[in-house]
Amino acid sequence: AKLLLLASLAGEHLFLLGAPGTAKSLLARRLSDVCEGFFFERLLTRFSVPEEIFGPLSLQALEQDELRRKTQGYLPQADVAFIDEIFKANSSILNALLMILNERTFDNGEQRESVPLWCAVAASNELPDSDELDALYDRFLLRRCVKRISAESVPAFLRMTLDAEDSMDSGDKVSASDFQSEATAPLLSMQDSLDLQARARQVEFPDELLQVVADLREYLAEEAEPRYEVSDRRLARAVRLLRIAAAAVGGTVVVEADLLLLRHMFWDRDPEQGQLVTEWLLERLGAESGSGQKAWSFLLQGLQTRLRTNLEGPELTAARQDLTNLHSAASKALDIQLRIARDAPESQDDEELSGVVDRFFWLSREERRDAAQLGRSAARGARELGALMVEASVLGEVAALEDAEERRALLGQRLGVPEVTEEKEVEFDEWGDEI
Repeated sequence: AKLLLLASLAGEHLFLLGAPGTAKSLLARRLSDVCEGFFFERLLTRFSVPEEIFGPLSLQALEQDELRRKTQGYLPQADVAFIDEIFKANSSILNALLMILNERTFDNGEQRESVPLWCAVAASNELPDSDELDALYDRFLLRRCVKRISAESVPAFLRMTLDAEDSMDSGDKVSASDFQSEATAPLLSMQDSLDLQARARQVEFPDELLQVVADLREYLAEEAEPRYEVSDRRLARAVRLLRIAAAAVGGTVVVEADLLLLRHMFWDRDPEQGQLVTEWLLERLGAESGSGQKAWSFLLQGLQTRLRTNLEGPELTAARQDLTNLHSAASKALDIQLRIARDAPESQDDEELSGVVDRFFWLSREERRDAAQLGRSAARGARELGALMVEASVLGEVAALEDAEERRALLGQRLGVPEVTEEKEVEFDEWGDEI
């Protein structure tokens, strides 16, 4: 349901994959409750004809040798739409459907008309099995696999079903007119979506996070199994949607946790690719948040070992520069860790999360827990890296001392370097005895 709302806010399309009986249609029809405007719904079969989707041919236009359709009440006039079993579309429907979904236009005779379509939801029991459907599949930026109820949840589901029937038999008869009078107005209008998209353009998307997205695309194309080529269009619309998701919950900058939404955009023929995206992101962001702390310690230990040898001349100059470089690089890493720790969600119980609309509203409970763990790791890493930077700074100041004796003495105190004492020249008497 959250992805349905996000698609509505962003003006994007959502694809639902699942076996029969998993309430895909019920979920998609909620679109008509969420969004105002004309709602179009159609179930496609392999025998579906264009007239079912785009409207019948106009007889009046045919009399004037024009091939035009009467689109009133059909998809070209719809604000929101639900198309079930969309991959049953044949070639006579496919091309026009592509233009409506992406360009929001429809070729009606000799005229190209603008289509008011705001958001579309498609559902299917299966994924496309031919290359000619790839373009249609790519038009749906958000994708969700709807699974059957887990074994643990079946008793609660059955109880909820029985309770719903009991409430209907409680004696309070409700007529259709009562439903109509009590119906609430749609929650969103197209203007709401346009206003949000305008605000989203003010949301900052840090360059380092854009690089993470670019690296993820490269990983999926070259290393992941199975491999997946994310199209340029999908990549551009994905980062746009991340900004909109942040703006919708009051964010002014895209943060690391927002990238977890990419699992719903970067999978192709196997929904498990979405989990692969999550795992890669957590590993990549984890390396930046502190799990790579051993590397920093290793670098510092190497410099400490070099300084214990009482360096002089060019070797000392090189050690001084290496300490400066280490401190500078660690400072940048510390900034990243502090940001990740600051922008991560707090770990909360499932009951506390119920109905909560906060900065991380779009994340599932599992994703929120992963992001919270990432934040805690970053906080620990920041503390350790801060201590390492202090040590590097102190060593740098000591190494910069010009007085060699003072420098050796202070390094001895700091690093446990044994004091170097000048050896006295031993004198012997005429009999060879030490004087």
